[in-house]
Amino acid sequence: MHHIEVDELTTILAADGEIAVVDVRFQEEFIRDQLFASVNIPHDRLDIEAPVRLPRRSVPIVVIAGDDESGERARSRLQRADYSDVRILNGGVTAWKARGLPTFQDVNAESKAFGEYVEHAYRTPNVEADWLHERLQGNWKGVVVDCRPLREHLFAHVPGAVHVPGGELYRALPYVATDPDMPVVVHCGGRTRGIIAAQGLINAGYGNPVSVLRNGTMGWHLSGYELEHGPGAAGGGWSRDDIPAKIPGDVESRIRGQAIDEIDLEELRTLVEQRDRRTLYLFDLRDRSNDSETLATGIPVAAGQLVQATDEFIAVRGARVVLIDDDFARAHMTAGWLRQMGWRDTYVHMPSPLTRSAVSPAMAGRACDTTADWIGADQLDDMLKRGQATVVDVSQSHEYLAGHVPGAGFCPRRELSGHWRKIRENGRHIVLAARNAAMSAAAAADLGHLGHSVRVLDGGNDAWARSGRQLSLGAEKIYCETSWLTEAFRNATAGKESLVKAFVDWELERFFDPFEMPRIEDAMMKYLNWEIELVNEWQSEVSVKFGRHQPAPRVSAQ
Repeated sequence: MHHIEVDELTTILAADGEIAVVDVRFQEEFIRDQLFASVNIPHDRLDIEAPVRLPRRSVPIVVIAGDDESGERARSRLQRADYSDVRILNGGVTAWKARGLPTFQDVNAESKAFGEYVEHAYRTPNVEADWLHERLQGNWKGVVVDCRPLREHLFAHVPGAVHVPGGELYRALPYVATDPDMPVVVHCGGRTRGIIAAQGLINAGYGNPVSVLRNGTMGWHLSGYELEHGPGAAGGGWSRDDIPAKIPGDVESRIRGQAIDEIDLEELRTLVEQRDRRTLYLFDLRDRSNDSETLATGIPVAAGQLVQATDEFIAVRGARVVLIDDDFARAHMTAGWLRQMGWRDTYVHMPSPLTRSAVSPAMAGRACDTTADWIGADQLDDMLKRGQATVVDVSQSHEYLAGHVPGAGFCPRRELSGHWRKIRENGRHIVLAARNAAMSAAAAADLGHLGHSVRVLDGGNDAWARSGRQLSLGAEKIYCETSWLTEAFRNATAGKESLVKAFVDWELERFFDPFEMPRIEDAMMKYLNWEIELVNEWQSEVSVKFGRHQPAPRVSAQ
């Protein structure tokens, strides 16, 4: 049978077996109503993302689509890629809601809900913006830490905050808080990343009084206080080379008390050998994401990102997860959070020179299309200056809004052939770009089958930015409208570039309604209320496994 009913799916989700619930609608539809257990892989990204996010071809997959036709198309596409157990949820989200079952909104709903769960379960200490502001004006002896990625820190942070990404905090804390009695206030942009970072330090056994700034930089701004931009005044000089390799002995003992299973090379090889029977994810947490050796050792990901955007990396519930890292505290604390979220079979592997060869079979076949006609940022810039290129961005609509090559027009991959005449300009080369370079390479292959010749920006939009060139924000040119990104949207945001930039850098673009929301503060309140309400919503969800603390089973040859 090609379909699965709601009752059968809820029974499977309540158990501990492997299942992937894949919503193939486009993100602007997914964020309005989604199953808690689902991951979003839009139909036109299945061929790119499925091999990485669904690494075992025999894993049971349930497709959620907007209608029967698109569900069947997605099922056929997965079957052509050798996925053998694919069914469609009969009636989709509508049938799910008709049974009185809850749905959720926005992105990373499970990870954000987990952050709210942590605050309530552990009673994470928090301070209000007024309290912190008053102390910063006086002779307060504490330190404020921004746990977000550097890009967000540079955009806006609490004045004087030291920038330490969440995964680095366990080793860096004694360096940035030199007195063991020094108060530490952790902040992020909103709520849950700061909660996870602060509670992680408390769980690790550091004696400093640690708390989280309630509602982060948004709460600070909403309280009427100025934020600092650029490098933090108190945190501009530290580097990873400054902090000790070892953590305090009592902290190490506390972390080991989580009983995370640390596997050796042979045990890792066993898991790799069993990858056709049990889904296996390999993540490299080390800070060498541009290093080709690391890329071959595991999927590079920041520890905080893995915990707070888990659905973007782990699509199979019940899968095995191995964290490869040479930082004991970061690896074990990240594994502890994943296990508490419900990923029971989570392991840590401290790498050796032989690790790369051990995991290479599981990492095979993940490179993007190398047959495309790639060009670099320098060449594209030269072509644009000479009027020789038309750039088409095939990212998702929110990705295009957040940053694209100047002058690029938006057109989803699925619509390229239908809008080819509109895109094609005499004497100009068509260059495809995207947030994900593999997406533009796949789109180029589609057009190639139709006899159209295009080029592809090597490294995508990120490569353009890394070359020192600016990305443009907002809806600059639209070749094809979506349900969200329309000409009306473009007209409503025209002349409001500074507002659009603020929404993008605050990562609030999904809460931005240019027709009804003239102030960034409105989007902030909408976002914060969404996060806070998650703590009530997840409790009626059958697939939630928060708070399961039992250790993973030992690796065996069975």
